[in-house]
Amino acid sequence: MHNIWQNILQTAVAGSDRRPVAEADRLALSLPPAADAAQTALQALAAVKLLHQAARPLAAGPVVLPEPCPPDSRPLVPAGVISLLPVLLADDGFPEALPEFFEYLERRGWRLPPEGVPQLLDWAARKRRLPEALRNSLGAPGQWLAVQHPDWQALYPQEKPDWETGTFPERLQLLRHLRQTQPRTGLAWLEKTWAQERAEHRLQFLQILRTGLASADEALLELARADRSRQVRFWAWRLLLLLPDSRLRQTLQNWLETLAVAGAKPGRLLAGLEKHLPAEGDFSKMQLQALAAEKNAGVLSVLLEILPLEDLAQNTGMAPEALLAAMLNESNLDENQCTGLLENIAWRADPNWLRATAHFFTQNPAHPLWSTAALAAVLNALPLTHWLTCTTALAAQPRLLEAEQSALVRALLVSEFRWPDALLQALAYYPLRTDQPRHWKPPAHFKALLQRAGYRCAIPAGLALKIDAPDCPFAWYGELVQFKKVLEFRQRLTLAFSEEYGK
Repeated sequence: MHNIWQNILQTAVAGSDRRPVAEADRLALSLPPAADAAQTALQALAAVKLLHQAARPLAAGPVVLPEPCPPDSRPLVPAGVISLLPVLLADDGFPEALPEFFEYLERRGWRLPPEGVPQLLDWAARKRRLPEALRNSLGAPGQWLAVQHPDWQALYPQEKPDWETGTFPERLQLLRHLRQTQPRTGLAWLEKTWAQERAEHRLQFLQILRTGLASADEALLELARADRSRQVRFWAWRLLLLLPDSRLRQTLQNWLETLAVAGAKPGRLLAGLEKHLPAEGDFSKMQLQALAAEKNAGVLSVLLEILPLEDLAQNTGMAPEALLAAMLNESNLDENQCTGLLENIAWRADPNWLRATAHFFTQNPAHPLWSTAALAAVLNALPLTHWLTCTTALAAQPRLLEAEQSALVRALLVSEFRWPDALLQALAYYPLRTDQPRHWKPPAHFKALLQRAGYRCAIPAGLALKIDAPDCPFAWYGELVQFKKVLEFRQRLTLAFSEEYGK
């Protein structure tokens, strides 16, 4: 090696014309023959330089080598799977298929090969987030490797934050984790520092208490109900009324039992509730006025946002859908109050009320509340089976797809649920079914919906769409071609993870 190094250096000094690279040196470096002596010299210099550097002894220093990477006993994914990873992560690739990729990985119990881990860590570092599915896929080797690289270390914090000294985002994440695993511990820590927290922080902490909510939280929520911040008080009311055995919920139920709500006149139910609110004490008109004052709203608005509707249904003897229709038809309700009612239904997520609300609005596609984000929240809170039933029925209402701000469009653009085949066809064939001219240009939200559909529809249904109809508008045809590319990639992904492929 030393002689070759010296020979190449002499060639570099003297020039390739006067001292060309010896044939023996070229063969020793495994260089292909070249017609130009200068090209051979440059290739030889580059190769011998690398060999010379590789042969140097490692510098000794005080750096302690890390512990070996923990083993991962999961079988490796097939080569065909890992070859799809660069396509997934490319800027012009299919990053929205990553959740599907991770789902397949977890289902098959496979692990990524070492060469695939840096690609995903780079992607997560650029996005500044590490989804739980990705963390599980990377396993212990992914965490070990991330700790060694300064660009990846933030994805795996080495020290658990301390509740009293951690930053607010760290403490927020810590409470979120504890409410899923040890809710009483999270509650104890929050109680300890509650009085010192800033109002905006108390609000966000309260919102996390929805997870793991139990009767043990009632004392802190009662304290929050007297908070200086109206928003904190409002959330405390909401959570207390979610607890079936809380003192506030019991007070409300006792009050409803004293009212003759079962015989209330149609169109006057809510007005009667407001009129007969207690003058003082829990759930009094005075307390609700205090909540409403800082919100520039009336008592009835606040009542609609916090009232447990299942309690009202029980006392009226009305089914949820009939009760909803009765409330929405009250002449004194404005759109903001109706929106607050829908937000209440979506937030409480009572399955009976969600189904009833979805059915009511499915039967009333021209209702003005179809233009609200609150109704979109109701749709997205539906269980999967009812989501499929509801959206299948709504597929017959093209006007709900046409309106960019309709609750259906808003819900479809963010929902993780699968699209029913009827809804996919309603969107893809919209120009043909509505006799649009060949020069029709799809609105931006149509393009966004079709892109979303490519990742949420069933693959066979998407591939079966006929996109070469002679009357299809030119611009929509181009969007459908892109849609098909997404489906074809998802099909490749499914095949790569199939049982037959993995054998």
